[in-house]
Amino acid sequence: MRNRKATLDALARDGSAEGRGRLLVDLGDLVLTDPPAGADERALFFDIARRILPDTATPYRRRFSETAADRDCVPLDVLMVLATDAIEIAAPVLTRSSGFGEAELIVLATHQSDAHRLAIAGRPAVAGTVTEVLVRHGSLPVLRRLGTNEGAVFTAAAIEDVRRRAEGDEELFAVFVARADLADLLAGSLRETMSRLAAAPPKRARTAAPARPIETRPENAGVARLLADLRTGRRRLGEIVVELADADRHADLARFLGDVSSIDESQILRVLVRSDSNGIAMVARGLEIADDAWARIVELRRRKLKFSASQCKWEREHYGRLDVLEAKATLSNFADRRRG
Repeated sequence: MRNRKATLDALARDGSAEGRGRLLVDLGDLVLTDPPAGADERALFFDIARRILPDTATPYRRRFSETAADRDCVPLDVLMVLATDAIEIAAPVLTRSSGFGEAELIVLATHQSDAHRLAIAGRPAVAGTVTEVLVRHGSLPVLRRLGTNEGAVFTAAAIEDVRRRAEGDEELFAVFVARADLADLLAGSLRETMSRLAAAPPKRARTAAPARPIETRPENAGVARLLADLRTGRRRLGEIVVELADADRHADLARFLGDVSSIDESQILRVLVRSDSNGIAMVARGLEIADDAWARIVELRRRKLKFSASQCKWEREHYGRLDVLEAKATLSNFADRRRG
């Protein structure tokens, strides 16, 4: 013990970055792990750490961060100094320390580098408020790490942001398709999309052309016949949907579904050709279109929008998780608004 004390005394007199670093690490080992000292000794050590940490050589700051990351007694201000350092120093405390609250993690995720966000995304538990900030500011690697972190909580807002970002990234799609715990939130994002579309009136032509019934337009004559076949029972809904989808008749499909659902065809067309499938999936589920017919709609969308096979898989699997009763209620609200 006398030898250790003599070494610490010598280090305390060494004003170099190397000397400060060795003092910080050795004192940290002595006070925090060798075994943990009492409250007074810890308070004295952290006073020293606050003074010398900024001028300590990088390898020693890293070693101290590794020690501090697993100690509950490290004050928040000391943790924040480490967390805002270069990522090689910050990573241990950002990933493992329990000393940060949600507020501190939100600040760090907002203002530090993407590498810092990546470390936060790997924490054993990530609160929903923190996840939202990481999704909003983070890169695709940050989102992928969150997606594979079962301790990350996703709010509806975070899921909506992830869904938009995942459309252009097959790996991210695959990650989130595997998250069965997010099914309810994904379904909720569909309802929100449909509600926004319902609130937006359809665009009208600037010229005041008189309205014409659907049968008077030559391109709609076939749709009128299909509707008649459906209403008389000669053909089934899914059969007609497959025919229109396989023939790439997206405009006719929108007219057909609009008439069946009592929703303006322009709104159906808008959701049919949107980059996300939320709106059209809710329409199809509300009409109880079978999974195989929905798959043909997905293929129609793929051909028109040129998206990936991973997105096709996601849209098919996502459709199967939608609640039919909720979708029917959404369509009913649409129809009521249109009639009103």
